Amino acid sequence: MKPWMKKLIAILFSTSVAASVLALPVSASWQQSGGQWRYTTSSGYATGWRKIDGKWYYFNQSGIMQTGWRFIDGKWYYMDGSGAMRTGWAFVGGNWYYMDGSGAMRTGWVYSGGYWYYLNSSGAMQTGWLDVGGKRYYLYDSGAMATGSATIDGVTYQFDSSGALVEEKPVSDLDEMSSQLLREINTVRQKEGLSSLNLSENLSSAAQARAREQAQMGNISHKRPDGSEWYTILAEYGVMAAGSGENLAMNYTSVDSVVKAWLESPTHRSNIVNSRYQYMGIGYYEAGGNVYWVQLFASS
Repeated sequence: MKPWMKKLIAILFSTSVAASVLALPVSASWQQSGGQWRYTTSSGYATGWRKIDGKWYYFNQSGIMQTGWRFIDGKWYYMDGSGAMRTGWAFVGGNWYYMDGSGAMRTGWVYSGGYWYYLNSSGAMQTGWLDVGGKRYYLYDSGAMATGSATIDGVTYQFDSSGALVEEKPVSDLDEMSSQLLREINTVRQKEGLSSLNLSENLSSAAQARAREQAQMGNISHKRPDGSEWYTILAEYGVMAAGSGENLAMNYTSVDSVVKAWLESPTHRSNIVNSRYQYMGIGYYEAGGNVYWVQLFASS
């Protein structure tokens, strides 16, 4: 056989093979029978997970498309009425659920859209007060976790950056403690021949804010969380003073014990018996098992 004939035959043979491949189409289609859907391919009914037209579906061993909640390989998934697997948020049976990118239902804390949410062991999103790991959190009606200052049922609460409630003494307790502390401080001043201090509402509000700041930092410091000096808070609460001072203490559990500690420290005592001061404010905060005290002084 001449070379050109061999080449011609090879080309024709290749063309014949290509034509035979194109002549074998792969058939796939949805079929409904008895209200149930199946997806057929050239090899039969699809089973297990199958991605069709960009969406995931799940078919049981009989090839029947599944809908609703399905427990597969140890995880829960939700398929909507069309059989398509859901991801992200889904409102089912009166509750919100969250499915991750794989479609698996999440439980516990979930970060979505810039907010933290909590899903119970059944996957349902929680709202309202929540106790987890020995800490207390508040979740708005949207499910988003509260941070910072939040007013709930007419009461203002403080939450740290992790969302945990910063425990604060009830107002009645603070009033009683402030009155007791004022009496003890004035007793010391009277023994020194000094005038008594007056409790200032504005100064007490500033002291309470400073106590919150100590709790936020987790330690006591005359610096504020943003690095500024402590006295910058006075103007924020309308306190204009020619002179001012601050005493701090941590983890003293009674008025008597904290006053005793301040009096035994020369620098703290000097604030208490400073003849220029006429007003005092008291702040108290409990957070993370720690107790924070703030005593502010000001002259008129």
